[in-house]
Amino acid sequence: MHDDEALCLSALLNIDIEEILASPADEKMKIIWTNQLALPPSAMFWKDPKLKIPGFRWASSTFLNGSPPPIGFYSPNVPWAELPDKGPMVTYPGILLSGSQKPLHKTFHFQNEMGSCFQVVCLEDQSGKWIDDSVKTIDPWPPDATQASKLAIIAPKVLASAYEPFVVLVLVEEIDEEAIQVRWLYSAAIARVEGSEEEDVIKHIDMDRESEAINQSSSTEEWDRAKERTKAAEKNDEGPEALEDDVKKVLDSYHHLASMPHDALTSLCVCQAQWVMRGQTTKPNQVWCVD
Repeated sequence: MHDDEALCLSALLNIDIEEILASPADEKMKIIWTNQLALPPSAMFWKDPKLKIPGFRWASSTFLNGSPPPIGFYSPNVPWAELPDKGPMVTYPGILLSGSQKPLHKTFHFQNEMGSCFQVVCLEDQSGKWIDDSVKTIDPWPPDATQASKLAIIAPKVLASAYEPFVVLVLVEEIDEEAIQVRWLYSAAIARVEGSEEEDVIKHIDMDRESEAINQSSSTEEWDRAKERTKAAEKNDEGPEALEDDVKKVLDSYHHLASMPHDALTSLCVCQAQWVMRGQTTKPNQVWCVD
């Protein structure tokens, strides 16, 4: 945060300097944003550090070291956004992603409902820090995420081209008739994958479906039986040897998973991170409320 930057901007934009001076350092740029009658909706795609204030996590905390999209990126057909308390209302196409709430590979893939496969690379986090190639996984799930929370991608246009360098990964917090309420997480780039790479993605998505069915039926049933046996043993005051067979069955099921090939394990629920998901395309004029 650069205090002088907010003062200079207030002078250029005819904003009360006294209000800037009287505000805490982390509030100064928020005042700059809230004094705008409207803002370009493409601001959420700018690659720069973001404010950490609820309702403004999409907003640049500085303009001194960012990299806004090129001039041709701005479309006169996209209306400027209003700025309600929960964040600006913008209209863009997007992808709703389905998958468990596990850490995410920095580079992950998804297949949409039409069968097309895409690769997403997360580039910068909310602090504007470039995610180094040495970082393999990220955790997009904040502590206050609920079981209903999911991830989504907002794009500046319908994903028809082979490559789009300006998209954002967001956390879906609420879906209603008016808009999808989301929280800004990462700037990213997206590309269509084809050929052998696409075949590999489809293979792992199919494996994901199979592993979900196995984990939800087989493993859950084994654990449920073990818990019921534990309750019965406690009630009958039986020793630990009475549980040996049930525990062994559960452990055997996990030993079986551990013996599977590495490429198969990458898509199973026992993994620490996921790199393949399924995606549902939103309507081209989807309204988002972006925090």
